[in-house]
Amino acid sequence: MLSRVEGFYKTIDNLIVNPNPDPATNQHDFITSGRNLQNSGSGWSKGGEFFIRKKVGSRFLGWISYTYAVSRRKLTPTGSEIPATYDQNNILTVLGSYQFSRKWELSMKWHSHTGNPYTPVDSVTNNGFGGLTSNYGPVNSARFPSY
Repeated sequence: MLSRVEGFYKTIDNLIVNPNPDPATNQHDFITSGRNLQNSGSGWSKGGEFFIRKKVGSRFLGWISYTYAVSRRKLTPTGSEIPATYDQNNILTVLGSYQFSRKWELSMKWHSHTGNPYTPVDSVTNNGFGGLTSNYGPVNSARFPSY
């Protein structure tokens, strides 16, 4: 049996950000926008992982891994911290493998994790020109369901 526990903490400085972000986009959509960008963003990521692997007999191998992680970004020097676009707090993976013969092996994996954050639409209003305008909530303040 093999087991491992790891922790991590990383800070991020000089993150490239859009100084005038559109609230309808996430923090990475500025890459193709053609706007003037600045290296004024910052952030951090921290968490830990638990991993265990076990071989049962000569034919079965299984492992399980659980990671808890938090990742935050500050897009302006005076702004508040928000969840990073790819922030997934809980990640669980279970794998089993059975070797029938030298040529045949069957493996199955189950993976579950927290959904990514997104910027929700609070309301939609008529803009007076025959179209609709979306009014957005705080950036990355909602989360897609876990899957």
